[in-house]
Amino acid sequence: MSIQINYKFVLKNVKNSEGLYPVYLRAFLKGRKIELATSIAIPKRDWSVRQQRVKKGNNTSEKHNLILDAMDKKAVRILVNNFLN
Repeated sequence: MSIQINYKFVLKNVKNSEGLYPVYLRAFLKGRKIELATSIAIPKRDWSVRQQRVKKGNNTSEKHNLILDAMDKKAVRILVNNFLN
């Protein structure tokens, strides 16, 4: 039996108190959706929807993208644990 989990990084459409948009990991499994917050919040103009990463023009893009890359590598384990709980 195989389980298929679809996920992507998205920018939440609501600004935080600092005027930045938080980045979330959004996942779907058998019609169920969960969203997990990352520690990243950026201006909307600095987000690449296609690449699901922070654009290079942002001062902290390298640091933020390293965090997203690490989460991407661990995503399946993180998501399976969250869907099971």
